[in-house]
Order: sequence, then C-alpha cells, then structure tokens
Amino acid sequence: MVVAEGKKISEVGMPRRMPWYGFVAVVAIGVLGTYFVYRISAGPTVASGVAPVPGASVPQKRTLAAIAKAVARLVGQPPVPPAPFAQVLAVRQAIRDGDFHKGDRVLRTVLHQSRVGPWAFAPFTRFLSAVTRPAGARFARGRNAWVQADQKSAMAHLVRASYYLHLGWWIRGREIPLLSPTR
Repeated sequence: MVVAEGKKISEVGMPRRMPWYGFVAVVAIGVLGTYFVYRISAGPTVASGVAPVPGASVPQKRTLAAIAKAVARLVGQPPVPPAPFAQVLAVRQAIRDGDFHKGDRVLRTVLHQSRVGPWAFAPFTRFLSAVTRPAGARFARGRNAWVQADQKSAMAHLVRASYYLHLGWWIRGREIPLLSPTR
C-alpha cells in the first residue's frame, strides 16, 4: 500500500496492532483506577454498620458514630444463628427424646430458608440428609414414635423415608450392582 510521496505505511510510522499483553495491561490499569477513585470518593464507613451521611462534617460523623455505639450497647448485638451442625444435633436429640414439636419446628425453619437449586433444595436437602443418617435403635424408635404420634405430619414421614433411603444405601454400598455384596 502506498501513501503520499511514495512511502509505505510502515515507513510513515502508522501504529501497529497492540499485543495482547498490552491490551490486558491497559484494561487492568483502567479497572484499578476506577476502583481506587470509587474507594476514595466513597469515604470511610463506620464499623457499627451505620453508613456515613453525605456532606456531614467531621464532628457530625463522630457524633453519628457515638450514637451508633450507644445504640449497639442498649440494644445489644444481633442474635447469632446456630451453626447447621448444632441444629442437626438438636433435631436428632429432639427425635430421640420424643420432643417432636421442636424437631418439626427446626426442620420447617430450615425448609423455609431454603431455595430451589439446580439439583436439590438447598440447604434443606443436605440438612435432612445429615439428620437422618442411620444412628442406632433409640433414633429409630423416636422416628417411628413420631410417625405414630402424628400420622398427618409430612415432616415425620419425610424423615422416616429419608432414613430408610440412607439405610438402604448404607447396606447396599455405593458400588455397581455387580460389585455389591449379595447378603
């Protein structure tokens, strides 16, 4: 290709195509620059969870922080939900002890907090699986007593069905049928 005065483009000094690492560097600098500008313009946040008031002076911000600390002292810290493992143990113990109302209440609470996922109802499916692992005759008696005490309880029937599902897989094993024991 010829440009004015009979020179080729490469002789005129036209820019060549930028290499991929140059493009990555330009994008990274842009992203980091945007992040730092955002962080500087956002200003500091109060540790107690109170967002700063736009346009507030330094004394006003200190006053708001003091108010937030005083409110936290009066109201107290928000309640910490129990760990899932502790809830599993509580449900198992409630079923063993015959406190079916407590077991039903915890299971329904976890059910209401769950969402439909791609292959399961999370976290309820895993929670129910942990509750109903085969674990002795006392749990089995409590589970059967729960079904007998409340024939219309869907949760009692679900716990019993899940228990039998896990028991069957525990007896059969996870191997293919050809390699499974024949007992």
